[in-house]
Amino acid sequence: MISLGLPMSCATVLGSVSGTIVNNLMMAYGSVAVAGQSVAGRIGQMISMTVMGVCMGMQPAISFNYSAGNHKRLTEILMKTTGLAVIAGTVLSALCLIFRDQLLNAFLNDPNVLEIGRVCLFASIVIGPFFGFYQICTTYLQASGKSKQAVIVSLLEKGIIYIPMLFLMSWLFKMYGIIFSATVTTVLSAVAALHFCYKDYRKELKDVKEW
Repeated sequence: MISLGLPMSCATVLGSVSGTIVNNLMMAYGSVAVAGQSVAGRIGQMISMTVMGVCMGMQPAISFNYSAGNHKRLTEILMKTTGLAVIAGTVLSALCLIFRDQLLNAFLNDPNVLEIGRVCLFASIVIGPFFGFYQICTTYLQASGKSKQAVIVSLLEKGIIYIPMLFLMSWLFKMYGIIFSATVTTVLSAVAALHFCYKDYRKELKDVKEW
């Protein structure tokens, strides 16, 4: 139970820390920037939480087939769930992009905040497809008992990559660097997570064949 819950726990704590850092950095550009970032982030969470729910829902199926050594069925589950997560993230991102003004107007009525909110929302939703890959990798590592790798992958997006990226992009591109730092972080985290999972899965298949 600890190995399954630890990655999510660590990611939640570090996510709160990085969120505080983002707010502090955005405060340098005024309350308008903070408001736009906050609302866009909440809308973006609709996508990330939906994808996360899809991936977490198949965690028991991964654990069962992994433990049973049914790699054919495990591969099928991973492929179908990855496809569903990526499609869901893409479709939801497209819908949020099409109806971005309506979504923002539901929370905001200040023209200045809306202008910044559009940019922030674009940065939040454009990573929808990548988040599917990232979340499926985290779920696979958790469900297969790879707690050490799962913790590392979970912390990539929330802090290991994100916090340094925040300061770097803030220094290079000011406010827009802060806004798009999460976008860059998610893409890099997804690539790293895919590498970890692919390497581990190939190793498991090799061990099965040798046995």
